[in-house]
Amino acid sequence: AVRGNVEQHVLYHFMVQATPRLRQRLCEQDLCNADGVPVELPHPADF
Repeated sequence: AVRGNVEQHVLYHFMVQATPRLRQRLCEQDLCNADGVPVELPHPADF
């Protein structure tokens, strides 16, 4: 549960944590750090 407002970047992290296939796809595009956590937003044209 989340109280209050959720900013756009927080929503992105919620989606990525809840969707392993999305996280894998982002890491395949070198958008993740060494821990396998996506740290950059993908460009829509590349996705």
